[in-house]
Amino acid sequence: MKNCCTALLGLAFCLSLHAADTPSNMGGSPLDEAREAIAQKNWAGALNSLRAIAPDQASSADFHNLMGYVLRHQTQPDMVAVLDHYDRALAIDPGHRQAREYLGEAWLMLHCPDQAAEQLATIRRLCGYSDCEEWKDLQQAILAYRNPSHHSCSISK
Repeated sequence: MKNCCTALLGLAFCLSLHAADTPSNMGGSPLDEAREAIAQKNWAGALNSLRAIAPDQASSADFHNLMGYVLRHQTQPDMVAVLDHYDRALAIDPGHRQAREYLGEAWLMLHCPDQAAEQLATIRRLCGYSDCEEWKDLQQAILAYRNPSHHSCSISK
């Protein structure tokens, strides 16, 4: 009985330590703040939130994925930095489907549809035979890019 009580007390102590570290008890993590700002298309706020945690997030694929996404949505995106963050995310987690989708979209911004198609093929392998959301979204972006009317510019005079 004594061993059982000791184990239960130990478990309760461990759970209380974990609960103190959860985002809901800490007012949300900066990564959560960035996600909220992204949902509101508040790119400056998202960038500030991500920069605030950058030193602690070097090994986080999610951080690098979000940073690439936010940088890509700036008025004048630094595409070298965008590609670097997606590459870092994929170096940490090669199976990060969202980073692959966003990297493909970045390649389209740089007018490199073949590199985008490579990411689409990799996502297909990661998803198996099911059409996952990342695959569908990138496929749609590639199809829109390849649509000839997408590239034409017509100005009425």
